[in-house]
Amino acid sequence: MKRLILAVVTAFFVPASAFAGLVAYEYEGTSYDGAWTVSGSIVFDEANLEAGVELINKIESWEFSWTNGSKEFSRSSEGSQIVGGDGDPLGRPEPTFIIDATRNIVTFSFESGPEFYPRVGFENTGLIFNITDQDPEFCCYQGGGSFSGPVPLPPTVVFVDVDIKPG
Repeated sequence: MKRLILAVVTAFFVPASAFAGLVAYEYEGTSYDGAWTVSGSIVFDEANLEAGVELINKIESWEFSWTNGSKEFSRSSEGSQIVGGDGDPLGRPEPTFIIDATRNIVTFSFESGPEFYPRVGFENTGLIFNITDQDPEFCCYQGGGSFSGPVPLPPTVVFVDVDIKPG
């Protein structure tokens, strides 16, 4: 009986390094006129982070939030999608997310649907973005900011029932 229990218990002890956790690239910025702020995060499974490889399809989730203090807008991967690449060189950007060997962002751009805003990107000068409130009087608010990351996220704990029967 002790051998059976020992074998079952041993099967549940897996080194922590065998599982990669979730990490986030967090960002914040301000419109050039100082009226709007934007913040959010882009989440990856750490196991999928690879230098020089297109990671846009490996994003686990993302979120944008922007406000002018009285009006707030948000977009996330739950209610929207990454869009871009309509073939027009002056049109929407081709979505991309590429990091280097030190996990710093090399290039990043995408926009969320269905209204194709916000447009968010990263250049060697830092975070850039265009946001709009779809008000016919205004086209968009442009700004800059910064990224940090990848920042490890706390692990998600899932409880499961295990029924171990003698024999």
